[in-house]
Amino acid sequence: MNKADLVSPDISEQSRLDIFIYNDWNTAQKGGFAVRIRFIIFGIVLIIIAIVLLSIIVAFLNPPVEDTETIEGGGSYSAHLSLMGDDIIEGDFKIKQGTVNFFICDEKNYKEYRESKSYKGIETHELMESVSNGSYKFTIPEEGAWYETEKWYVVFDCSDSSAGETVIDSNIEYEPYRTLQYYVKIILIVIGAIAILRGIMPRKRRKWREEKASKEPEKPKEKAKPEEPKEITKPDKPEGPPL
Repeated sequence: MNKADLVSPDISEQSRLDIFIYNDWNTAQKGGFAVRIRFIIFGIVLIIIAIVLLSIIVAFLNPPVEDTETIEGGGSYSAHLSLMGDDIIEGDFKIKQGTVNFFICDEKNYKEYRESKSYKGIETHELMESVSNGSYKFTIPEEGAWYETEKWYVVFDCSDSSAGETVIDSNIEYEPYRTLQYYVKIILIVIGAIAILRGIMPRKRRKWREEKASKEPEKPKEKAKPEEPKEITKPDKPEGPPL
């Protein structure tokens, strides 16, 4: 049986409409609760991704560079990384034989180093001269647009080593896309917070029809006016023949 069949035929059309609106509202409320729960779960997942998982995913996709290199004579060994401003390079190294000159530089200065075979005339960072071990942590300077990447070089120079060959155990870790991660985290957290608020705050029932019905009294139905009787005109009698 349809709900419309349960409504008394004696009630007004306005009341009948209000009953239909109320029934539709109850149906929407049942489905709306499940929708709000989905919004809350979605928001929580986004915030967890932003705070915890994003850094883990980036670290997994960019594992540390662990290497053992043997350098003969006065050669050099370098590793390059494409990084943005505010990214971090850190690591440590240990020399098994001989000593090294360690430094970090950008691509421009590295080319100059390769041409001149000397690091003393170029701009270097984290410089350590004639050492057998060391550790470092360097933040890439922010120059130009934040989204631009540039090659940076971690260099082990053995030009001053007296050993015939130098064995280097190095471990290079880096945190790439730090600025990009920051913006992505902010966006995910904001979207997650909006989703949670959307799920927590239920929609208010619209009562405009009920308020309108309570404020405006129903107008009495106008009684149908009786139809005025139509004048019946009798047809003129045909004139008969003269007597």
